[in-house]
Amino acid sequence: MQAPLEEARSLVTAARLSEAAGVLDAAVAQGRGISDEALLLRGRLYLKTKNANPNEAIAFLTRALPKLRSELAKAEANVVLGVSHARVGDHRSARSRFALAARELTTDSPRAGQLRIELAYQSASVFWMQRKLDEAAEELKPVLEARESDSYVDALVLEGAIYAARGRFENQGSRLLEALRTLLSSEIRDVYRWGHVVWQLSILSRELPNQSIRNVALEQVDQVPWTEDLVAPRFNSLKAVGWRRALDGDYFNAFRYLKQAAECAHTLPWRVMASCDRAYLAASLGEVRWSEQELQEAAELAERVEWRAIDGEERVALLLLAELYAPLDGALALSYVARFQETGDRFKAVLSFNADRRVEALVSYSLGYVREHLGDVEEAEELYRKAFEIYDDSGYDWRAGRAAMGLFRLNRDRSWLDVAAKKLKPYPLSWLVTRLKGLAPSDIAGSKRETAVQRRATEELTPAQAEVYDLLLTGAPTRGIAKKLGRSEFTVRNHIKAIFKKLKVNSRAALLSAALRKS
Repeated sequence: MQAPLEEARSLVTAARLSEAAGVLDAAVAQGRGISDEALLLRGRLYLKTKNANPNEAIAFLTRALPKLRSELAKAEANVVLGVSHARVGDHRSARSRFALAARELTTDSPRAGQLRIELAYQSASVFWMQRKLDEAAEELKPVLEARESDSYVDALVLEGAIYAARGRFENQGSRLLEALRTLLSSEIRDVYRWGHVVWQLSILSRELPNQSIRNVALEQVDQVPWTEDLVAPRFNSLKAVGWRRALDGDYFNAFRYLKQAAECAHTLPWRVMASCDRAYLAASLGEVRWSEQELQEAAELAERVEWRAIDGEERVALLLLAELYAPLDGALALSYVARFQETGDRFKAVLSFNADRRVEALVSYSLGYVREHLGDVEEAEELYRKAFEIYDDSGYDWRAGRAAMGLFRLNRDRSWLDVAAKKLKPYPLSWLVTRLKGLAPSDIAGSKRETAVQRRATEELTPAQAEVYDLLLTGAPTRGIAKKLGRSEFTVRNHIKAIFKKLKVNSRAALLSAALRKS
């Protein structure tokens, strides 16, 4: 069995996990004797492949346990069984398995020492899943001290997750950067861990105005040798980096990365998410037809999904659909909100999704946006305030700035414009800053003078055209303008053509650029 085991280990290092599982399964099917090490590796692979299934790991290791010959092998099996039980939310059984493993680790061999370190790490992970953060941090200390252990990188990532649960996202970033440095300095790189660390750094690069994290994420997302078993981390990394590019005003590369994400979306819900992303960005840049095409595709895909069966964070796609439809069809937007709420709190036990205040902010913003477009001002304002407070506390500046713009639209309190301008200062080329300036150009960043195009708009446009012009500056799509003004899309399109002709521009982007450029 030595040759298949070594082949499987090599494949695991390259993150070709499904292939490694196939090698071990073939050896068993051929009736060849299989070592303790091979059985344990196969058990671990049930938790790592792209179709990871902890219940299958439990069944496999429960059958394998009586066949294991050494006490150390039995201890390792109980560690992995404990992890598997935790992944399905059975924390009591997880603790019971960990206690058995601890009793079986009676020797002072190097392997026993490594297993004790892993046991401490896995125990800390379970505490984190239960949101027992102090216990998790305490359990993790010996793992962080054992810098040469196999679990050291995992411990850095978990320490970062503990920081994140406490709202200290900059600290999470520093731990992830240290984990990446450790991985890249290793003689043999563990591609699976590499991909997961880059995934989390990419998410932070999208959310935090931290240039170090941004630069590393943008570089590393193209360096990882992504495999089929890393399809979810790859999708999320590409998606996050795409949005970071958009925040930088690099729309060509933003669409490029979002397209790559769409191409590797591995499930229908993720394909819905990918289409929503592209629809949102296209709409933000005034590409109305493109946005409508992407939105239609997202809506059609969403109808094929049984959302109540989704136990991952993919259900957020429903909120994106609600936001995108809010200016176009309030009833349909509300139906997507209802579907989101029907999914309830059913999530994989390993996720802390429902306990995360950032998710509460995400939901609050989306609901606020829908309520705003339905005319429910008081409720929308309350929801925007909740979203702003959470994002502000988290250091998620651009999201806080976006919520502040929503509050200004509702109550016309210009102090919210100042707040939004401050929050969006790290992203001067983003579509959000363009939208912010469109809300009240004379009140932003000392821009007291009218632009030439604004003067012409005041002087040359009819009252009906001026109404359309004002809404164009907010980034509203044609259908949204028609709905807001109570006119047909045909009439609004004619007004837009007339506006372009009078103001001597040929696109929405050119109009916005001219409106924001000082005379």
